[in-house]
Amino acid sequence: MANRVLVTGGGGLLATELKYFFENFSNFTVYIANKNEIDVTNIDSLKSLISYFKPDTIINCAAYTDVDGAESNKLVAKTSNVTGVQNVASICLDLHIHLVQISTASIFNSNSLEFIKGDTKTNPVNFYSETKLFGEQICKKLIDLGAEILVLRPYWLYGLKSPNFTDFVMKSVSTESKIRVVLDQFGQPTSALTLCRIIKFGIENRIVGFYPGTNSGMTNRVEWAREICGYFNFDRNLINPVAQREFQSVASRPFNASLSHSEKDDIGFPSMHWLDALHEFLN
Repeated sequence: MANRVLVTGGGGLLATELKYFFENFSNFTVYIANKNEIDVTNIDSLKSLISYFKPDTIINCAAYTDVDGAESNKLVAKTSNVTGVQNVASICLDLHIHLVQISTASIFNSNSLEFIKGDTKTNPVNFYSETKLFGEQICKKLIDLGAEILVLRPYWLYGLKSPNFTDFVMKSVSTESKIRVVLDQFGQPTSALTLCRIIKFGIENRIVGFYPGTNSGMTNRVEWAREICGYFNFDRNLINPVAQREFQSVASRPFNASLSHSEKDDIGFPSMHWLDALHEFLN
């Protein structure tokens, strides 16, 4: 019997990747809904499409993801990332639908270069991350009431859809353009294909809880960019390391948001190292 999956946020990077990914599996019937078809902030819109499609699982990719923009568009960010989650998760509780909620590792911020365990105290450093944390807190309350919700925390996501950091570096160095890249931010570059595989595993096992949605390992953006250069035999010196403060971004970014993939913290799906995942993508 096919697993019927409804994906919100159809115009985004992850939803685009999910569309191509699930085409390879005949036991899944997947409907990708864009904002014109389903607005997660409008509960009537949600109920209408869910009633029509009758999903077994919803993957909620709908979100406001402009980190800098969230600082000046707080109401829009909060409505999308908090009210939207409340609406989707409440319906899933009522109708016994499995929900995969996409959060972010940036609800954490470590000042050391250690992997962040799942029970570490959250520490969002910008409003976008605050809204994603509020969304997680809603999910936790509804899980306690019996909702089947899997919350995944990706970070530094890249994939087939532009723009993303990997795409930006590839295009820049291919024209031998020198680019400034932040040196003092650490995380886990995550292939959208990796996240799709984790999601599929979570759906098939109807997993509930809070888990990494990242590749394993740890790096900074400079090493990530130079690895792309090296793969295509471009000059690594095209990458100019600079401190975060030199960018003068509107919103602060975590120093380190690298999640632990220990047996205790991980979802149980074999985690691919960020370097292997990057090479797979570039190939």
